[in-house]
Amino acid sequence: MTNLEKFLVVIAALFGESAVALLVVAAFGLFRLFSLLFVKAGISTRILWYVAVAIACFFLLVSLGMVGEFLQEAFFPKTGVGNAPLFPGFTWRKVALPGFLGLVAIAVLGLLAYFGWSYAYVGMILVLMIASAPVSAAFNRDKAPTSDPPVFEGVKALLVASGYQIWGRVQTGELVLDRLIAVFDLVAEKDGNTLAIQFKTSASSSEPVTWMEASALPTAVRAINRSAEKQQAKIGIHPMLVLFGRTADPSLRAFAKDESIGLAVVPSDAPLEGIAKGEFTPEELRDFARNYLGVGIDASGTGQTTPGLTAGSTAW
Repeated sequence: MTNLEKFLVVIAALFGESAVALLVVAAFGLFRLFSLLFVKAGISTRILWYVAVAIACFFLLVSLGMVGEFLQEAFFPKTGVGNAPLFPGFTWRKVALPGFLGLVAIAVLGLLAYFGWSYAYVGMILVLMIASAPVSAAFNRDKAPTSDPPVFEGVKALLVASGYQIWGRVQTGELVLDRLIAVFDLVAEKDGNTLAIQFKTSASSSEPVTWMEASALPTAVRAINRSAEKQQAKIGIHPMLVLFGRTADPSLRAFAKDESIGLAVVPSDAPLEGIAKGEFTPEELRDFARNYLGVGIDASGTGQTTPGLTAGSTAW
């Protein structure tokens, strides 16, 4: 993660904090209004203020928990391959001016608050919300899944049934290399045979997939091999492209053949949602894996990749 991304993650976390703070201020205003009504009616306001303090503490704990979870997800993700850019459209030059104006506004409001203008605190909260809203929205948008969840989970179930182990979190520890391997959505391994898979589904487009959309895969594989060599580890990486709801352009088939990229065209009527929910027996899952992905279990129980399957299944 770059220094800019660390800075923007903290700014994005402030959006939730600011929203909670604004709710606390609104609740405080309501309780103040009710207390005035209670005083006029001759009713004691002590219990009311106890309730106000309790609610404020509750909101504080909730906001701290939200920020902690947000930062942990951003800085220490438990799943995924590599580290894709969190804010690809942001640069220091782009955030410098809005950041400077925000700091000036907060400084001015802080001085007003210091000299007794209590409403300045509300203004500071609003400035933080306005400044952090675009960053928070960009972060949430860029974390959207790259494929349909049933497709992702269905393919995972097929690989597990075929003897493959799913790697929940894959990273090299080097920012440049992790940026490259982030093109993969799933990595599975069985006895040294590692599949690095990227999904192309109708969730992103319905057009035929061209070779340009797979051009980053060979570079990503070389990045993984480079990291493995540095750690003196020997692994066999096989890049794979899984299409669901989309067809393969002839240029993609030629490119996949030249670069030794597995190309699995899963039929659009494949029961991947039922597969993900566990509605089939292990034998049926292994049959689906052979037919859709070209992977299976040989006689010795070892996971294998079956080459030479044609359109509608897998072509290597």
